[in-house]
Amino acid sequence: GLRYLGYMVVLGIFPNGEFPLCRSRAFQTSDGETRLFGMPFSDEKSMWQLSWPMPEQQALQTAASPELLRQEALRRCRELHDPIPAIIAAAPPHLLSGYPAYDRPAMSPEELCPEAGLESVVTLAGDAAHCMSPFKG
Repeated sequence: GLRYLGYMVVLGIFPNGEFPLCRSRAFQTSDGETRLFGMPFSDEKSMWQLSWPMPEQQALQTAASPELLRQEALRRCRELHDPIPAIIAAAPPHLLSGYPAYDRPAMSPEELCPEAGLESVVTLAGDAAHCMSPFKG
């Protein structure tokens, strides 16, 4: 089954016109507990991913409301260097999503494709194909 990793993850999309840092490159910053990753999303928009430790029940409650997600993200980033607080504030609530982070055990080839048999080869590629959490590399 799924195992809670102890982290909340929030994604935001914002207009990048006022933030040259966000237009053409990815970046990361952290205060040692809260981690922010940002990257271009389109020509006019960028996205950020913010993560921090949070008890599971609190993460589930926070994830249920875009406004709670926004408030918690703003609170956690208010002391970070510029332009991070402004980047967080620039993402409107309707362009926020958040969820508690979970991990699961790796699947065996038989579990992935039971009808293929052991002689078949299955290749999965990309971030969606592995069960490694974003906090493991």
